[in-house]
Amino acid sequence: MVNPRDININLENIRQGKTNSTLKIRQILANNTENFAQNRQMDAQSFYDYLIRKLDLDTFGIFIKTRCYDLVRCDNCNIQWENPENYQLINTHFLYFPEDCGNIIDFNSMFLLQATDRTCQHCNFNLKSRTKAIVNQKYMVICFQRANVRGERINTKFSNFNPECVLIDNQRFKVKSVVRHHGNTINSGHYTSLVNYNNQWWECNDETITRLTNFDNTLKDVYLLILELISH
Repeated sequence: MVNPRDININLENIRQGKTNSTLKIRQILANNTENFAQNRQMDAQSFYDYLIRKLDLDTFGIFIKTRCYDLVRCDNCNIQWENPENYQLINTHFLYFPEDCGNIIDFNSMFLLQATDRTCQHCNFNLKSRTKAIVNQKYMVICFQRANVRGERINTKFSNFNPECVLIDNQRFKVKSVVRHHGNTINSGHYTSLVNYNNQWWECNDETITRLTNFDNTLKDVYLLILELISH
């Protein structure tokens, strides 16, 4: 069982730079578990999911919870509705790239309704749907699924993305940090992150911290996107 007081001390040591070994940080945050304590490639989203389940997030004022449900539409009947039966609280909002999305797509296209195998009960026309996300607390974590059905990596970049004003389902966010995955397959490669600290972007690459002149609005290689809610 993780002691929140011990975690607070360890996190403060990390914040002050007293603990700056990436392996040591992984050991602290994962409580020396076998899965994440070793110096080998692990999935960043799996680590994040393990971390937030392990910690008492309210203790740190992180408040990561997103309420999701299905938004469904029948183009033939020209009706759209929400499916209240699928309400759920999640820690990660997964976004899937449209089929044959190409090299560059509009960021907003990630939130368009997609064709499904379900049919309308009124006309038997194929329905479209997507997951709608409502943040009632403070942060939203988005995971871009950068692998297609064949397991191939999707290298698509985005256009029309502003890190200071990200509009999702009538909510306005700003980017706090991102986790990038560099590699040709989803099972190998290297992770780096970009962090906004005091309105300055920094790149974290293992023990190397580099000050950046700007943020890459194309979200190249971005796997996890951490957003802070500004307004509903």
